Amino acid sequence: MQEYVPLKKENNMKKKLLIITIISILIFGCSENGKYDDDIVTSDKFSSIKDTIIDKIDKGDIPSLAVAVIENGEIIWMESFGYADKENKIKATPNTLYSIASISKPITATGIMKLVEDGKIDLDADVETYLNGTKLKYYVSDSNKVTCRNLLSHTSGLPMHFQYYYDDDTVSIPDITQTIDKYSFILNPPSSKYLYANLGYGILGKVISETTGKSFNDYMTEEIFAPLGMTQTTLDISSKTKNKLAKRYDIEGNLIPFSFCDTPGAGNVSTTIQDLIQFGKFHLGNDSENKTSLLRMKTIQSMQQGQYSDNSNGRNSYGLGWFINDTDYKYKMVYHAGGMDGIDAMIRLLPEKNIVVAAISNQYTEYTHKLTEQILLEMIPDLKSVEIDQVKEQEATAQEESKKIEQSDLIGSWKGNIVTNDKQVPIELLFQEDGDIHVIIFAQFGSMILQTNRYYVYHNMLLNQWSSKNGQIRGWYNENIPGEHTLRCPQITVLKLEYKNGKFIGTAEAMASSPNRMYYGISHYLELEKQDN
Repeated sequence: MQEYVPLKKENNMKKKLLIITIISILIFGCSENGKYDDDIVTSDKFSSIKDTIIDKIDKGDIPSLAVAVIENGEIIWMESFGYADKENKIKATPNTLYSIASISKPITATGIMKLVEDGKIDLDADVETYLNGTKLKYYVSDSNKVTCRNLLSHTSGLPMHFQYYYDDDTVSIPDITQTIDKYSFILNPPSSKYLYANLGYGILGKVISETTGKSFNDYMTEEIFAPLGMTQTTLDISSKTKNKLAKRYDIEGNLIPFSFCDTPGAGNVSTTIQDLIQFGKFHLGNDSENKTSLLRMKTIQSMQQGQYSDNSNGRNSYGLGWFINDTDYKYKMVYHAGGMDGIDAMIRLLPEKNIVVAAISNQYTEYTHKLTEQILLEMIPDLKSVEIDQVKEQEATAQEESKKIEQSDLIGSWKGNIVTNDKQVPIELLFQEDGDIHVIIFAQFGSMILQTNRYYVYHNMLLNQWSSKNGQIRGWYNENIPGEHTLRCPQITVLKLEYKNGKFIGTAEAMASSPNRMYYGISHYLELEKQDN
């Protein structure tokens, strides 16, 4: 006998089934090639690559890895391997939360471009317009001011900077305003040179919060993550988020504490592979639903246009939040990597082929870089078929004009000051005829109560592994630059100087010398003049 089901109850059941079906389609898409099981989408196309991943996991090369591929709007592979937490045997899944380090940058850029479209930000206006009184220090005479476009494209003239704060640190992460006040100075005229700058994206995060009146995390959650269906993505770094994060491991496979940076817009986003691949899908520019509600196609394409050639990084260029490589591959590659202690991530887009590939791991090995390219080569075997002559021609065009310094111009004493946020440290470089360069650091006579204007030689040492190319001097010496960073970890000092108008101008970088943690790299302005004999 057939069971009688009341019409109202039957309709409710149909509604529930319909809702479940819609949710599944929204999350996974529909794929004839993929097989679904608990958020996993498998594909026979990548079986050999999958075997390699499993082999790496079994050998202990990496603790876990999450990977996803979208083609023509559909997820054709999404799978996780290994342990998000080795100690407690918690397996990684497509919903495991990972930190993604510098892939935070295209995400922050998306938030900025939304404000540009809303008419709240002018990409080419002085960025200080949006900083509520916070100022940048300029060490260049150029009258141009730093803009949001400069910050997005790493052409602001800001120097190298990173500071990572670990859970077992004795100090807490400073507010972004403090970081800007202490470390943000303009070394090169805006738009004159590419120099990758985490500080720039830290400043952009502050631009977002000051412009909207919301916290950076709240704005991104409401205006970017929610509309894109990135429901687990966050900039929150509290214990609430840490309790969900995949544990992090050093290159030896040892558990290390969580760490986050003092420039949130540059590196503090946490996400899942499921959310990250949806972000990539949006930036293909063909998601009609989100395209109309979040960013116009024209805006998405503008983010993927090179703003300035990255001569220091081969043939790549940088757009507004994205690296672009259109010389090594048959099709334009839009991508970004993320890496720091216990974090390895990569996302690659091929807009012309409507493909996105992403991978995340909780150990820094750069395997995600190789893996994502292997997946693309499996899908497009002739992806790297580029004419050699064409590449060489583009390489030659990208090379900077060589600047020569005569040896006789270098020999002798060059003096100046390392400028920190609260003092100036006298320094002398002594170029000798035998090719050695001596670094002489001076200390001030006096006591904690009374300081004098007299200095004495505090340390005389060699500049190690120094090199000279295109008018630039590089080398390092084993001595601290004064500052609170020295309380966290010992350092070496790296000099990066460029010969300009008879002077050496550049940075003295305090680089943490810890063998297993990154801790910090902090730039200080340095200008040296040759002394008369």
